[in-house]
Parts: sequence; structure tokens; C-alpha cells
Amino acid sequence: MRKETETLLRVIGTDKEIGTHGSCPIYLALAHAVMKGEDTQGYLGRISLDKRGYRQAVMEIPAFFNQMTANAFFRLMGFTYYTGFHKDKRIGEKVKAGDISVHEDGGVRKRLLRLETFSELTPPIYDVQELFGEREVKEEYVWNWIGLLGKVDPTAARREMVLKLTSRKNPDYDGFRSHLFSFIYSLNGEAQKMRSLLRAIKGKIPEREFKKIVRDVQLNNELVTA
Repeated sequence: MRKETETLLRVIGTDKEIGTHGSCPIYLALAHAVMKGEDTQGYLGRISLDKRGYRQAVMEIPAFFNQMTANAFFRLMGFTYYTGFHKDKRIGEKVKAGDISVHEDGGVRKRLLRLETFSELTPPIYDVQELFGEREVKEEYVWNWIGLLGKVDPTAARREMVLKLTSRKNPDYDGFRSHLFSFIYSLNGEAQKMRSLLRAIKGKIPEREFKKIVRDVQLNNELVTA
């Protein structure tokens, strides 16, 4: 095992924070030091800061996914994001191939974090069929999942929004409104798509909830276009 892999596994395995004036999680401190090529604060000790070495480390670590806690995986994805590795397609493919069982503790959350971390890759490394295959993620984190789907197939995402909002069993209006900013931002100002959604749900959900959604759509649209 390369020394960078050992260091990264050790760092993401702890919630330790460092710093004297405002603490910083050690995994973020490592990410920033790797990007700069030096530990400017001198908190990390004598460890490798070789970016290529850590790039390889991130590609080796998928072998340990099922042994990680959800929190350790969160820190790994954070390190991956802040080093810019989340935009590296080869890393994305390696991480995608790593086994994460939904039956392990925190497995569903880990699968969601993996999807979200590499969602900026173009072309996407997850297609529509693969996203629909993430059934447990969809069930537990439906609005996050719909947001991910929207980056691959906006039409399918809109259809799923309508289905969830008009569901007789468990509609989730509050969850939808809490994700509105990111939904509208992803539309890049294409307000017609949101108006189409509103037309699709009008009369199919309680009027009180519809008015709340219309109000929040207007507020969030103003924030996005400001």
C-alpha cells in the first residue's frame, strides 16, 4: 500500500480538527495542503503532499468501501471534492466500480454521496438506467436523487417530481420546497420548465400547498437570477 493511501485512510478515519484560530477538519487541511503542495500552517507533520500520489490513493481506496463508516466515506468524498479529483473521469470510474452494499450500515448514504460527488463529470458516468437502479437511494433521498437525475435527463426528473408531489400515499411538499433553489439553478434560467411543472401539479395537490410552492418558486427564481 502506498504511503499516501495509508495517510488518507488514517485521516478520513478520524473527526479530528486542527488549528488554533478556528478549527479545520484534518481531511480538509490535508486536501488544501495537497493542492498547494505545502503545509503552510505546519499542522500535518512530515507527510507526503504529492498530488499524484493522492490521486492514486483515491483510486486504491474503493477496495475498502464496505469497511468504512458513512462518516469516513463522507470525509473521503470531501477530500476528493476539495482536491478537484471529483472532475477526474478515471477516478470517477474507479470509485463507481467500488462495492458499496446497501445492507451495510450507512450504505445508502454512501451510495448517495458517491453519486453526488461525481455528478459534475461530463459526460455523466451514470446514465438514466443506472440512476433508476439506485432504488434505495431514490427511496431514502428522493429529492437528492431527482436532482441527480435532472443533470442527466431533465424531462425524466420533471416527471418524477410530478409523480412524487401528486402521490396519494406520501407526497413530500416540504422536501420539494427545500430543494427548490438547486432545482431552479440547474435550469439555467429556463423558467418555462418550472411553469410546466406547476401546470402539471395544479389541481392535483391541495390548493394551500400549491400556493406555497408557487410562492417559493418565485422567491427562489429571484435569488437565482439576481
